[in-house]
Amino acid sequence: MPRRSKAFTLIEALASAALLGVGITACMSALGAVAKEEARAREVDYVQGLARQKYDEEVSTNQQVLASQSGDFSDHNIQGYTWNLDVETSQVNNLNTVVVTVQKQNAASTDPQGTVEGLIYISPTTTNSTSPGGGATP
Repeated sequence: MPRRSKAFTLIEALASAALLGVGITACMSALGAVAKEEARAREVDYVQGLARQKYDEEVSTNQQVLASQSGDFSDHNIQGYTWNLDVETSQVNNLNTVVVTVQKQNAASTDPQGTVEGLIYISPTTTNSTSPGGGATP
């Protein structure tokens, strides 16, 4: 009876090398996709933070949030991002809805955008009627 060798054949070695190559390729592809999604998540977080910052800035100055406006972040030395502030009246008296949206300049449809929405109280305007003598009437 001939003795069988315990070594691998050439075909077995080639098959295992091919499987190893496919496995490594799949792992590298998955790592690339994870890195790309991590970068996108960081961008979304950054843009959302800019939107929160601009919302807080505009709402804290209450007088400026009476009309829609837009701009960029050049006053904060941040280039490449724009913001839009939209003000709409809500269904509740003296409350306006404020929406701040931040996105990259010349943004593509796939670029992330940050949005913050809230309410702001607008004081009712009071008018004092005056009598013909110039004094206020009680």
